[in-house]
Amino acid sequence: MAYIQKCIGRDGTSFSYKVTIKHRSRYLKSKTFKTKRLAKIWAKKIEDDLAQMEAHANEGARLTLSQLAEEFINQCVKNTDTINFIIMCFIFF
Repeated sequence: MAYIQKCIGRDGTSFSYKVTIKHRSRYLKSKTFKTKRLAKIWAKKIEDDLAQMEAHANEGARLTLSQLAEEFINQCVKNTDTINFIIMCFIFF
């Protein structure tokens, strides 16, 4: 869900609009814009992207690197030599 907050500049006469995106009660990102129109456009784009990810059952950034590596090994790698190579790459890099 997007929240748009009107921010008053230090001089007291200028304004900006800060968009905060939350999803499932977690803060995802925020960005500040000079106009409310631009803030609404960006917020809609981000919300549409999130909806599309959920529609495709894409976990996105919720996976840790170790979870992603484990899933890759379980789904894609069948050869023991390849698994050992991948593990060595993670250890040394």
